[in-house]
Amino acid sequence: MPLHRERLGLLDKEVQQKVLDQKRKLLVRDMTICFSTIEGRRVLRYLMNICGPNKGKIGGNPQLGMDVLQGTFYNSCREQIWIEFKEFIPANILQKAEYGDMDELEGD
Repeated sequence: MPLHRERLGLLDKEVQQKVLDQKRKLLVRDMTICFSTIEGRRVLRYLMNICGPNKGKIGGNPQLGMDVLQGTFYNSCREQIWIEFKEFIPANILQKAEYGDMDELEGD
């Protein structure tokens, strides 16, 4: 381990990578459990609607005092959150949430 990492109390890069890999596996497992249910897919669909791939990127709302540049930046940030979030959700669950049975997803 390099001396500077030891002095600062930082993990060795290999150890740090193992810890990150373990956290990633745990997060994938947890999201799989959360979004495997009908209720979870409804929540996921809501997240997709407010910050997902089908949201427009250019925007602004003068009534809220938001010009086009601010609105575009805001929408871009929302999209970035979605991009990072969906990385941990299995593709089959994303597909069910986006293209699943509308009656099932819309609820009673």
